[in-house]
Amino acid sequence: MDGFKTPSAFKLYKAIQQSKDMPVSRWLFAFGIKGVGQVMAENIFKHFKTWNAIKRASIDDLSMVEGLGEVLSNEVYDWFHDDQNIDMVKKFKAFGMPRKYLFESKAISNMLKDYKVVITGTFDNYSRDFLQKKIELLGGEYHNSVKKNSTHLMTGDNTGKNKIEEASKRGLKVLSKEESLKLLQLKNG
Repeated sequence: MDGFKTPSAFKLYKAIQQSKDMPVSRWLFAFGIKGVGQVMAENIFKHFKTWNAIKRASIDDLSMVEGLGEVLSNEVYDWFHDDQNIDMVKKFKAFGMPRKYLFESKAISNMLKDYKVVITGTFDNYSRDFLQKKIELLGGEYHNSVKKNSTHLMTGDNTGKNKIEEASKRGLKVLSKEESLKLLQLKNG
């Protein structure tokens, strides 16, 4: 790629490829609809399943989504009826953005039942979203940052010392990359 050194071009390529695996609800969140956070975006896709179903939904239909009141229903409705936004969604679909909600996080095990997990650092072949879903499938709860009730910090490569120190101060069990992957029944590398 012009203007990029080989390592930077590879990192950019890898980031683009990983973003294609990003859950469709994360894309909705990333579009920045006023008042729609990650949980709300997930709830919207759990309810409607596809971009087109959301676009076709009335304000009354939208208000049936868990946690989506009248004000947010109007925000979502207006966003999906703005031609620029619709064009943007079409372009991202053409580049590989997921088109429908495919993954319900229903636990298949209770192995991590009492685990409330924060992830930091990188895990070679595993995206953060993949690891989050794996935690949930094993009965655990994923936290995107350290909270009062977090119990474990999974550390990958390039983990900052500050995050480990903060987790230790709060009494979280800090797991190495190897321990984390073993716990999630994944291979290293």
